[in-house]
Amino acid sequence: AGSATTDSGEYDEIDVDEGDETSLLYVRFRASATELKDLTEELEKRGRHEEYAALLSDCHVLYCEQRAFLLAGSIKKKMRAIASAENKKDVIALARIGSAYLTEVCQAEYRLFKHFFPNTDPTGVLSALMIPLGTYLSDILRPRYISMTDLGSLAELVDAFKGELLEDISSK
Repeated sequence: AGSATTDSGEYDEIDVDEGDETSLLYVRFRASATELKDLTEELEKRGRHEEYAALLSDCHVLYCEQRAFLLAGSIKKKMRAIASAENKKDVIALARIGSAYLTEVCQAEYRLFKHFFPNTDPTGVLSALMIPLGTYLSDILRPRYISMTDLGSLAELVDAFKGELLEDISSK
């Protein structure tokens, strides 16, 4: 939930739905990137020197920590909503929907990171952010697939991850 000021300067609580809340997280960070972009680009240019490389690495770590902190609540909430909606359905549908959502989040995070650090390869850096985000999907899937006893269904789940989901991710 956000807040707005009234004419008297007091704050009134307003409800912000999940999609708007998530959008605000990107808008605010992107706006900050404009102010910091010159600095981060300079750090990237000077990254050959040990001190600047260490400072840039610290910036990457701090960036990922802050993004993880800001995203955690909305992603957990979305994963719980997906799990509730798919409660009566099969694990494969849950895996597909949850993975599609996380793929979108990860792609948005990649773009946002590149906005802050245009000359940094985010592959290794963003794993500090992406791995914790992936655990939220794992947390809702694990109780379901661990209780599965049908080998055919388990194989189908593996095929879904290996085939459809990984192919979808690599194509984007």
